Parts: sequence; C-alpha cells; structure tokens
Amino acid sequence: MTTMRTEVPDAIYKQAVAMAEREKVPVERLLSLALAQAMGAWQTESIIAERAKRGNREKFLAVLSKAPDVPPMPGDELPAT
Repeated sequence: MTTMRTEVPDAIYKQAVAMAEREKVPVERLLSLALAQAMGAWQTESIIAERAKRGNREKFLAVLSKAPDVPPMPGDELPAT
C-alpha cells in the first residue's frame, strides 16, 4: 500500500472525520474508499463517452422502428403528471 500526503480543506476534513466516526472506521479508510469510488465513477464516465462515440443514430432508429406501436402493459404506463 502507498502512503500519500495531501492537503484537504478544513471543512472537508471535518466532514470526513465526522462521517468516519459515524461509520466507525478510521478516517484514512474512509478517504481511501471515497477516492476509489470517485475513480470508479470517472472511469465509468470515460467508458460511456467512448461507447457513445461509436454510436450510430441511423442504426439506432432502424432498430427502434422494429418495436411495435402498442400501448404499454398494465403497470408500465407513465405517471399522469
């Protein structure tokens, strides 16, 4: 495992300490988990952006045109509002 030294705004550090106390975990563990979660979100965003570049509107509309034009099944309706 690698040790990092970083500067964190006081307000964020206080929130992290309070949350770590509530969750009964060391603040270092909480911050490690938060970093891992953020990295995962950024990676997912990058993957989605890459896949979007490969998208083809014409092919999408061709597939969508094959869907039957029927009312939704009971329970699948959109809300009235």
